[in-house]
Amino acid sequence: ATNNNGKHSEKSVFPSTGGDNGAIIKRITSSWEETTITWNTQPTTTESNKVLLPASNDPHQDYLDIDVTSLVKDIINNRSTSFGFMLMLQTEEKYRALIFASSDHPDATKHPKLVVEYYEIK
Repeated sequence: ATNNNGKHSEKSVFPSTGGDNGAIIKRITSSWEETTITWNTQPTTTESNKVLLPASNDPHQDYLDIDVTSLVKDIINNRSTSFGFMLMLQTEEKYRALIFASSDHPDATKHPKLVVEYYEIK
């Protein structure tokens, strides 16, 4: 089935193809282009303040309210070497997967969203 029919590749659900699908969010440190990037030309990243996502426990699990505050602070403090976030599996092996919607998904409620709250300290 293509993309596990839109399901995460949990070992309990897909024992022959699944595996731990914990992920990492890192800050990208070199430029890249959405229309030309490939596996072999992926940009560089930094381990600093990476965010770990636990393996899914449901084939349709949503990952909501991920705290990327430290990564955003890094972007603000390193503007010349910050080019977004990279989401990758902790162990990248064939058939392991997390399935996420992109900003191109027809259901706008599934689009990724970053909420930044600004507080003025007096």
